[in-house]
Amino acid sequence: MPDAINATGDCPNDSPNDSPNDSPNDSPNDSHFIRTLSESHRVDFEELWLDTMRCKKPRDRERAFDDRAETRFWEGFSNRYDRIPSLYDYAPDVLDRILFHTGRNRTLIEIGCGTGKFTRPMLASAHHIHAVDFSTHMLAKLSAKLTREERQKLTLVHGKWEDYDPEGADCVFSVNAVYRMRRIRSALAKMNRIATHRVVIVWTMQRSVFDAFINRFQRRGLVRNQEYIHLMALLYEMGIDPGLEFIDAVKPIVMERDRAFAELKELLIRHNLPEEEVMAAFGKAVRIEKGELFFQCPLKVALIHWSPVPGGEYIDHRLANL
Repeated sequence: MPDAINATGDCPNDSPNDSPNDSPNDSPNDSHFIRTLSESHRVDFEELWLDTMRCKKPRDRERAFDDRAETRFWEGFSNRYDRIPSLYDYAPDVLDRILFHTGRNRTLIEIGCGTGKFTRPMLASAHHIHAVDFSTHMLAKLSAKLTREERQKLTLVHGKWEDYDPEGADCVFSVNAVYRMRRIRSALAKMNRIATHRVVIVWTMQRSVFDAFINRFQRRGLVRNQEYIHLMALLYEMGIDPGLEFIDAVKPIVMERDRAFAELKELLIRHNLPEEEVMAAFGKAVRIEKGELFFQCPLKVALIHWSPVPGGEYIDHRLANL
């Protein structure tokens, strides 16, 4: 069994007078906390990240590990993507915070630009943007919308960030686009290496549309994916001390009435929650018109940001003492 933290809060192998920076092997960015997890508890944060991908629903899991499935998904979705409200539409504060961190008149790389919902507003303040996306169909939709002025400030790049070899940029930013990066350590290290001013990663926490109703009891965190935590740990492991902000958003939801109540009931039965109480609260919160159900779904958005750290690379502390 891994060593436990003792009652004083010290690690078992530390003397009471030791401090995290006393070891001759420590560097200024070498996290004592992460080293303890890696050495004593054998934690591999990239493996934890991959586990979250393996635990997705079957279709999402297939997309995460199969490029052909991901290509087919965006080919089918690209024609209607802009008609569906997305983060840019219902959370304008996210754009403001990205601009706050990247600044103006800078050269940017956007990872996962899609149809350009964030790309085009960012162009208004940028010197130039290199917009990278895996889907040719999404890039085609973006290209078709560009004005002559926008084309002069934008370079479209087809491919994965993991395979892209840019010369450099002031800032790298990404909005909900790192979700299937299997080599996440090297992907983050490249962001840190390429950017000279700032890196910004936006992550919308994936939750059930019924989150506000099923997470109101003693059991919390049901049907929630909090992968941003692994990103923070991975960066910390690399000697990068990122900033973290949370942005509250409200997403408008439209569902077929019978389907909505059936899905909510299934969740309540699966997690042994009080059906009558939750259904009553849900019924009061929604509006029903012509068989369709409308309600507002609260969301949390994590915004991770940091100034590039020279030499910020992964060090496997589990091998340090071999």
